[in-house]
Amino acid sequence: MEKKHTVMGNIWFLIRQSFLLDKGMLLAAAARVPIHILIPLLGSYLTKYMTSLIPGQTEEASLLWYILSYSGALLLLNLADNYVGAKLKYDAVFVRLGYLGRIADKNMDADYQNVEDPGGQLLAQKAKEAVYSDKSGAEQLFAQMVDILSSVLGLALYSVLLWEFMPWAVALLFVLGVADFLAGQLFSGWQYRNRSRWAEHDRHLGYLGSRAGDYRAAKDIRLFSLASWFHALYREFLDDRTYWYRKEEGKRLGVSLACLLLAFCRDVLAYGMLIWRLFGGQMEISDFIFYFTIITQYSVWIFTMMNSLVAMKASSYTAEDVRQFLEMEDLFNHGQGAPLPEGTCEIRFRHVGFRYPGAGQDTINDLDFTIKKGEKVAIVGANGAGKTTLVKLLCGLYAPTRGSILVDGTDIRDFNIDQYFGLYSVVFQDIYLCPTTIARNIALAQDLRIDRGRLDRALDLSGFGAKVESLPEKEDTLLLKGVQEKGIELSGGEKQKLALARALYKDGRIVVLDEPTAALDPIAESEIYRKYSELTAGRTSVFISHRLASTRFCDTILVLEEGRIAERGSHEQLMALDGKYAAMFRVQSRYYGQEGEAERI
Repeated sequence: MEKKHTVMGNIWFLIRQSFLLDKGMLLAAAARVPIHILIPLLGSYLTKYMTSLIPGQTEEASLLWYILSYSGALLLLNLADNYVGAKLKYDAVFVRLGYLGRIADKNMDADYQNVEDPGGQLLAQKAKEAVYSDKSGAEQLFAQMVDILSSVLGLALYSVLLWEFMPWAVALLFVLGVADFLAGQLFSGWQYRNRSRWAEHDRHLGYLGSRAGDYRAAKDIRLFSLASWFHALYREFLDDRTYWYRKEEGKRLGVSLACLLLAFCRDVLAYGMLIWRLFGGQMEISDFIFYFTIITQYSVWIFTMMNSLVAMKASSYTAEDVRQFLEMEDLFNHGQGAPLPEGTCEIRFRHVGFRYPGAGQDTINDLDFTIKKGEKVAIVGANGAGKTTLVKLLCGLYAPTRGSILVDGTDIRDFNIDQYFGLYSVVFQDIYLCPTTIARNIALAQDLRIDRGRLDRALDLSGFGAKVESLPEKEDTLLLKGVQEKGIELSGGEKQKLALARALYKDGRIVVLDEPTAALDPIAESEIYRKYSELTAGRTSVFISHRLASTRFCDTILVLEEGRIAERGSHEQLMALDGKYAAMFRVQSRYYGQEGEAERI
């Protein structure tokens, strides 16, 4: 993916965000710059004076005074450097963790369609990898800034010291330093251009690794002998990832060897000239030692500055990955929205079409229908007909590719999407449980905010109350034994009952049930059907099921086929029509031993 921002724009983004997370970082960084310059400079002067103040020619008291003065100053500077460095490191870790928090928030707040899409998942993976390590630019930026500022000011000061004695050395060291920098630039640019190629492999390896150790997959792995398949697939992705790792390390080695060669040339020329002058009688031993340390530190300044500039550009790539994910454009309104409707809602699909990203054809085709206030609508059809996609469109999880969805006459994209979600009580086929108590899983709130009367009613209507009462801790029982030491696991049917209790507790004005009885036994399923009117009283409801016997409780039935409405009407009307719905109903009636009933209907 092409970059959207400039290098300096990304650096400024990191500085601004870091300042918002921890304002003390700038002060700590600014304080460390002069310390970094003074420590090596004082060390150079101390060495020079120690060799010039030869014992026997200088009083012992004076010599001791010089040693103690310089050493004391160096000690204080090093103590200050260690303290400020530790604070900067601590603050940097806090800032990096703050970025991880923001990425997690974006994952939870971004439009579902974006985070479900493979492109969105890749952006999330790259953003997380960009700040996951303590070597990332988000943590190292201020240390890099300190190194660059210290190096620039140190180079300016040391250039003044060297210019009068060895002006050519300044130019030589600078040119070789620039060559070192350019080599690093080539490598970091290659890394960024190719990072997305191995990020996908990392995501695959992470998924396989987590699933291989997931006890919920343990039964299938053993009973279906999946271990060899997992191993082969993991090896395939690992080989692909290793290819890129070797290629990256090969280029890194090449750049390192080039930099070492440049450093060797620099040292031979600079130190060779010093030695030549010393043995030629053109300088004193104290000056030789002084300029030797100055050239050494000058080389260090250049090396540090160039490497820090390369590292800062890499930090810019870090920021780019983070920004592309955090700035991923939403499809729905997350700001000020239209007022939500009050009371029971009317829903209108107006020529709605939807196509998944990268798909060759539409999943939903020109859907045009109205669900009246308080109406109970069933949506049926074969697998892949578009039923669940329709529900996701209705709930605001997907945005229509064409057309619009209106609730009480207002396009759902005009509502604040987070407020719009509040209209719905939904039971999906895949049920997410949190590693906390049953009560919190249903109310999705802290203990003090749970309405116990409302909770009891939801448990009773969903048929989950009997199970809860049988548990020693009742609704305070912890779930998910893989996370909680005293947690329990629920069966598929119990999970569906909990999900239904969660939807009832929320008490949304639009109820959406996507295969809510698929995992229930016939008795529990019959009980849900018997209570369906009570469950949806005073609400607009949408019911999706493969079991057509359940549709008789609904006012209107929509039969989907290839994303289109093939038939619509009540159960009686569709049976009289003797079309697709009637054919499916008779097949299911025979399957359940209800042929006589189907023929009577």
